[in-house]
Amino acid sequence: MSAPENPRPEADDFIRCMFHLEVAATRTTIIQLADCSMRVSIGHLKEDLARYFGDPAGQVWSVEDRVFEDDRTFGSYCVDPSHDELRPLRIVVRISQPSE
Repeated sequence: MSAPENPRPEADDFIRCMFHLEVAATRTTIIQLADCSMRVSIGHLKEDLARYFGDPAGQVWSVEDRVFEDDRTFGSYCVDPSHDELRPLRIVVRISQPSE
């Protein structure tokens, strides 16, 4: 028996993320836990979480000092998809100030 012509797409992979809002140069506070798709752009996720962090254009997301670009996905950064409730991905969110 041959494989179907139009196989169903794979289920979307999700990753458990713990967002830390930077409140000072050396201090963060946990503000949100969320399951995020590995395939959705970082920019879209910023829009989804704007009620917590404000204007997506002013958000800077980083993991271990690596800044995430809006047009990429967690998958494109090869983030380990095994992050779960016991071991969430720690994302630091900095809010940049608009230039005057």
